[in-house]
Amino acid sequence: METTLVAPDQLVGTILGERYELIERIGRGGTAVVYRGLDHRLGRTVAVKIIHDTLVGDADYTRRFDREARAAAALSHPNIVAIFDRGTAGERPYIVMECVRGQSLRQVIAQQAPLTPTMALSYLDAIARALAAAHDAGLMHRDIKPENVLITTGGQVKVTDFGLAKASQQNTASQSILMGTLSYLAPEIMTTGQASFASDIYAAGIVLYELLTGHKPHTGDEAANVLYKHVNIDVPPPSQALSGSARQRIPDYLDALVATCTSRNPALRPPNGQALEQVIAPVRRRLRQGLTSDPALADRLLQGPDHQPQTTVLLPESPATGDVIRPVEATAPVTSVTPEDHAADWDDWEADADLPSPAAAINRSPARPLVQLSRDPKYTRRRVGLAALLLVIVLGLVGAGVGFWWFKTGRWTVQPNVAGTAASQAQATLTEAGLTVNMVEQYSETVAAGLVIDSQPGDGVRLVKHSLVTLTVSKGPERYSLPDLRGLTQDQAVTTLANCLAPESERAAKCPRLGAVTPVWDEVIAAGLIVSQSQDPGAALAPATAVDITVSQGRQPIDIPDLTGQPADQAATTLTGLNFTVTTTEEHSATVPAGAVISQTPKTGTGHIGDSITLVKSLGPVMVTVPNIVGQNEKKAKETLSQAGLVAVVEGDAFFNLVRDQSPASGTVVAQGSSVSFRMV
Repeated sequence: METTLVAPDQLVGTILGERYELIERIGRGGTAVVYRGLDHRLGRTVAVKIIHDTLVGDADYTRRFDREARAAAALSHPNIVAIFDRGTAGERPYIVMECVRGQSLRQVIAQQAPLTPTMALSYLDAIARALAAAHDAGLMHRDIKPENVLITTGGQVKVTDFGLAKASQQNTASQSILMGTLSYLAPEIMTTGQASFASDIYAAGIVLYELLTGHKPHTGDEAANVLYKHVNIDVPPPSQALSGSARQRIPDYLDALVATCTSRNPALRPPNGQALEQVIAPVRRRLRQGLTSDPALADRLLQGPDHQPQTTVLLPESPATGDVIRPVEATAPVTSVTPEDHAADWDDWEADADLPSPAAAINRSPARPLVQLSRDPKYTRRRVGLAALLLVIVLGLVGAGVGFWWFKTGRWTVQPNVAGTAASQAQATLTEAGLTVNMVEQYSETVAAGLVIDSQPGDGVRLVKHSLVTLTVSKGPERYSLPDLRGLTQDQAVTTLANCLAPESERAAKCPRLGAVTPVWDEVIAAGLIVSQSQDPGAALAPATAVDITVSQGRQPIDIPDLTGQPADQAATTLTGLNFTVTTTEEHSATVPAGAVISQTPKTGTGHIGDSITLVKSLGPVMVTVPNIVGQNEKKAKETLSQAGLVAVVEGDAFFNLVRDQSPASGTVVAQGSSVSFRMV
């Protein structure tokens, strides 16, 4: 049965779709609220995104929200936050997605920027991979910004929030230019409303600039100022925004990468995520090689994919200042490359560009034919000089060959396959291959503790020696020890389970939790205390395992039957069968037959197992022998019978006042209290 939703701050504790329990609110955006939730069916932590109640009646926002779920759910990539489910609660749609534990790229920028070029480019590379997967599926993200890039505690980058994503073929000029965050919108979106995959590349370039400098390239007091600058002013080189050593560490080709990604002409940007990956690759290689400058690569990046000059789109005067801000002219490209610049990077020229090889650079001048010279000393000196020159050239070629071998082959290694091997063995294997190892631990249900789950950049990848390889080592299955709940109250058990050894922020999702509660009678455990639990104390449980318990209701009450008048032996058997303790005493009774119960204590009510009940068993009446009263006077006869416990009954008149006969006769044994009649004479 669906829960009726109320105000967002009251949603915590509700369950959506009879499955997703909202644990706590973890974020609030312009259109939706995000909660950390628990999927009770699969026992996993999820993130649940619910549209604002104020937007319930807005059909456009509702369609966009539903489009996010459909678009992102179609994508399956390690750098994209996974969508698990979607539904509606009342009239409010919600989506259920992967819960990423870590921080956003915005937090990284706030805490660490400016980042090193290598670190900044590693984040951009992960964003590019996510965009490549989306663009390959025909989807634009439309809102790339640091807030929508998450970094897990294990360092994995994931792009989220495809709320503005839309199939590329559905784009129209009528769309609002304010769709997305203004500081990251491409100029063409602001001026025409038209977007393309290259618009995502522009936003990614702005993010790279921010990672390298710690601030956005275009800022202003009003949104119109920011819009104006994005449309009319090139993004400046990030190196110009820094000073001192920080400025010097950004090479020219990294400035050029920012420039090509943020070109105001979309035709000069990498056209999609796949192309951005290809553009990033040579830049990352230059950084790993430690090159502080590469004019040829910078020139190629600045030329753009079509090798066309950059165009400028002008808006009217700035609404803030009234002055027309002129676009910054690009610097003239470098047109020459020396052999020394690229002999150390021959593999990049083969893979990345149609640029001159070292051999071609050395042999730029056309060969001249040798002329036979006379033996004149002047010519002899020339021949000696020529020989020396030839020797230098030969030695240079040998050196170039050695250098070529080193940069082409000698400095490279291949990352070995170490998946499934012991961490120590994997580290030794990678070290032997000339690589540097960094280890991180991660729980795994399938890989035994101490074995390698994964390695990055990846098995078989060609790397420069001493490159960093990150090993993800299994900690084994994630398990939490079950405490002894016996003797605790139910509330105490809930508190005890919630204090497992998981990180405090994850306890609600990972600690064992209370399952079914069954009441039982117990003769020892006081009412309200736990008698038993479904798993033994100390058992290792998977996250969020339910633990069933039985709770004492105290001693079980037993009705006491009234067995007076029944045969005493049968009564004792009945009471023993009810788990009472029976004590039997005997008494004579003139009214209760021998062997029957005269009385019991207690007679009725309720008792408990082991309670004592006393039965009084009848021995029947007391028997006496009738005395001889014949010849006694009436008074004496009555006294004699009374002393024997008998009742005297006088019959007839008495003349001589003597007993003539009696009945029963003397010597007869009768019950005490019986009547003895006699006649007088």
